[in-house]
Amino acid sequence: MKNKMIRILAAVALIALAMSLAACANGNIYDKLADDGYTVKVRFDAGGAFVNDTQNVTIVEVFNKDDVVTTSAGKTGIAILAPDDPIRGEDKITLSKNDGTCLYFPIGWYRERTPVVDVNGNPLDVFGVPVSESKREQAYTYSGKWDFDKDVIDPAELTDGELILYAAWAPSFTYEFYSQNEAGVFEKIGSKQKITLEIPTVSASGKINMKDFPKVDGKVFASAYLNESLTEEISENLDGRTRFVDFEKGIATTHVVKVYITWSQEQESVA
Repeated sequence: MKNKMIRILAAVALIALAMSLAACANGNIYDKLADDGYTVKVRFDAGGAFVNDTQNVTIVEVFNKDDVVTTSAGKTGIAILAPDDPIRGEDKITLSKNDGTCLYFPIGWYRERTPVVDVNGNPLDVFGVPVSESKREQAYTYSGKWDFDKDVIDPAELTDGELILYAAWAPSFTYEFYSQNEAGVFEKIGSKQKITLEIPTVSASGKINMKDFPKVDGKVFASAYLNESLTEEISENLDGRTRFVDFEKGIATTHVVKVYITWSQEQESVA
């Protein structure tokens, strides 16, 4: 049953994407699809991302109202796939976002979004800066996260036969590195923009590969922490997606992660 759904999705997706790339909603095409029973429409709003290397594209897929399945959770309706789901194979759509200053990573697809504004109703960007100043796009908070493994569409619950799903994106985290100076005060010694922070590793020969961490002449890495009091040690690669994301709201809980480094007294070779 799943393979049958994929074939239907792929055939319609190519038509829908071609129409959206041309920025044209040709009613005749939709009328023809409706005559064939394809009356359920899913509109994927990519949130300003690049869709197959083209920006500001809305992906529209059309489904036959009779193509229903029953999930293991007992839900009956039309199952859909995310546009970039690897199961689509060659019909998978590539999504990416870059505003020129930082890369973004996807959080998920949501049924509702709410614009982020200040107390006066002025639009704010993802960093909380007025859009009029930053020239970035407006930020949103989200609700109703769609679970593609469990959720299905009930055509009877749709308005005008259409479901809209919004993509939530967050900028890659800026990891700031701090080290104690001679007075014992932590000072910033570098930063890196990433999603997952890789911690240093030691080879069999004893050489240290600093990975994403900065090197300091005459010092050898010992450990890293998420707090200045050095009680929350980072013992493995730090995955920002799972650590610093509120999936209910579709937002990152922070944009800057401070990392406090300690050093050993023994001099070793550094890779």
